[in-house]
Amino acid sequence: MRPVTSARQKTGLVLGGIILCLLMLEAGLRIAGWLYNWKHPLPKDRGADYKILCVGESTTFGIGAEDPARDGYPRQLELLLNQRFPGLRAQCLHDQSIGASTSQLLMNFPAALDRYRPDLVIFMAGLNNWWTLNRSNILLFNHNDKVWQFSFKVLGFLDEFRVYKLLKWIFYSQKWISFDSIYQLPDPLVTADPVYMKKREQLLLRELVKLQQEYDFNVFYKVAELDLRQMIKICLARKISVVICTFPGHTAQELSAVHRKLAREFGLALVDNDAFFRSLPDKKSYFCLDEVHPNQKGYKVLAGRIFDAILEHRLIR
Repeated sequence: MRPVTSARQKTGLVLGGIILCLLMLEAGLRIAGWLYNWKHPLPKDRGADYKILCVGESTTFGIGAEDPARDGYPRQLELLLNQRFPGLRAQCLHDQSIGASTSQLLMNFPAALDRYRPDLVIFMAGLNNWWTLNRSNILLFNHNDKVWQFSFKVLGFLDEFRVYKLLKWIFYSQKWISFDSIYQLPDPLVTADPVYMKKREQLLLRELVKLQQEYDFNVFYKVAELDLRQMIKICLARKISVVICTFPGHTAQELSAVHRKLAREFGLALVDNDAFFRSLPDKKSYFCLDEVHPNQKGYKVLAGRIFDAILEHRLIR
C-alpha cells in the first residue's frame, strides 16, 4: 500500500521544486555572464602615456556591437587618438559595469582612479538608475517614509539576483508592467479619463493626487545628478579632465538635462549625443533593434564626436 502524501508535503515538494529551479536558473545566468565576460574581456592597462577612463554602462561596454572590445566607442576613440597623435600612446579603459547605476559607479570610482590613473574621464551614465536599485542612493530622497524606504531596500536586495532581473526584463519588454505607470504619474486632472481609470482601477483618484503631492517621481534623475556631481568633484580635485556625454539612444530628456546642467555648472566639455542622434533622418540605422544600444556604425559616430570634443577643448596638450 502506497504511503499517503499529505497536502502539506505536496505543497513542500512543489515549493522545493520551484526553489531548486530558480537556483539552477540563477547559477546558469551567472555562468553565462562569466562566459560572456571571458569572451569579451576588458582592456588591460598597457601603461600608455595618455589614459582615458570611460565611466558608464552597457553603452560604454559596447553592447550592441558585434565585438564590443573592438567596435565599442572606447576602442574606436583610442584608434582615432593614436592616428591623430602618433607620438602619443593613448589608451581608453573601462570597467565591467553593464547595468550599473550611478551609485554603484560612484562606489567603485575612487579605486578605479587609483588603479588606472587616467588623464581624462568620460562620463555617460544614469540610464540604469531606475533598473538597478541595489546600493542606490535613492533612499536619500525618500527619507521621510518608512514604507518607501523598506520597499526600495527589498527591491535593491532582489536586484542582486539575475533571475529577478531576467523576470523584470521580460515583464517590461512584454509591456505587462509599464515603467511610466509606476514612476511617472500623469497630471491629476487627466486621471478622470475612463481608459486610464480602467487600466488602473485599483488606484483611486485621491491616492494618485496624494502620491503626486508627496513624492518626486524624477528621483532617479536626482540620484544621477548627485552621484555624477560627486565623481566630477573627485576628478577636478585630482586635476583630471572631464567630458560629459548624453546618451545616443532613446533617453529620458530629464537625464540629458542633468548631463547638460552639470557640464554648464563645472564648465566641462559636453558631447550632446541625444540631440545629435535625434536629428538624424536615418537614426535607426545606427542602432540595434532596441534603439538604445548603437551598432558598430553608431559607436563609430559616437567615438568621432567625443574625439572632436577632445580636440576642440584642447584636452590633449
